[in-house]
Amino acid sequence: MAPGTDEDTARGGGGWAALWERVAWLPLFALIGALLYLGARPGGTAPIFVYMTGRLLIGMLSLALFIWGLAVSMLKRPFIQGRRLRAFSFVTLSLIASNYPLPYPSSREGRPSSVEFELPVAGEWVVLWGGEGRDENRLAGFYPDQRWGMHLVREVDGAIHSGDASESAQHHCHGEQVFAPARGEVVGVVDGIEDDVQVTSGSSAFGNHLVIRVAEGEYLFLTQLLAGSLAPKLGDVVERGQPLARVGASGYSPVSPMPHLGLHLQTSPTPTEGEGIPWSFWRYQAGGVEVARGLPPGGVGRDGALLGARVSHSGRSGEF
Repeated sequence: MAPGTDEDTARGGGGWAALWERVAWLPLFALIGALLYLGARPGGTAPIFVYMTGRLLIGMLSLALFIWGLAVSMLKRPFIQGRRLRAFSFVTLSLIASNYPLPYPSSREGRPSSVEFELPVAGEWVVLWGGEGRDENRLAGFYPDQRWGMHLVREVDGAIHSGDASESAQHHCHGEQVFAPARGEVVGVVDGIEDDVQVTSGSSAFGNHLVIRVAEGEYLFLTQLLAGSLAPKLGDVVERGQPLARVGASGYSPVSPMPHLGLHLQTSPTPTEGEGIPWSFWRYQAGGVEVARGLPPGGVGRDGALLGARVSHSGRSGEF
């Protein structure tokens, strides 16, 4: 029977309709392959590309195939057909799965840093995002370099700011001193970005920031700092507890669109190109309880309430 007849239509049609059904499985199989590759934790920049760009391309392909299939289904009746439903299932599953905030499977997972980090702030702060899971740490589900990153803010009388929230200086963390969490060599300095200049790509997305090599292949980033407050220069060796800078509102973070102190540990000195490294903070208090070693969790409730740990430095050896 020639294409275009009723029987051919009932079977899903020929031409573009048949082609769509034949290729609808491609993004799902590509996604499975990408996840298997990431699960092997090969390390380097290739898995970062697959995680960030590969999944995005798979999602875009899935969306394009979904729209194509919808158009075919509207033109080639009946709408509901067995092969067509299978094709839609493949496309829909790949579209949802490719956009799931899967924590990046770093090659350093299970091999945490041996450096003894201490909180880089004085007084009590709230962990906006931090910890292991994506519910408590939104950074974990979107950024390979910040897989175990942390964002800190200050809260006074149940609020992170006084007065107008749109003014950076009204936030309680703004201008607060930042100290070195560990000894290391300064290998990166970005300064001169004024508050509220929201650069969303490249190294300037971190705003003014410092990069400190704390161990072989381990680089600590302190981000969103106040312009002109960065004290160390390239090549300087800083000691734990040494004043480094002040908290600002430079750069931009989609998950924390307010003044905060950002910090994370990664495998490369180049922003956004390294894998996150699991780490621990030593000798701090959380909710008034002494913690010998841990990674304090964050979290934000649906009502906007901060659910993260209230942490403060223990003040060992007179530091801070």
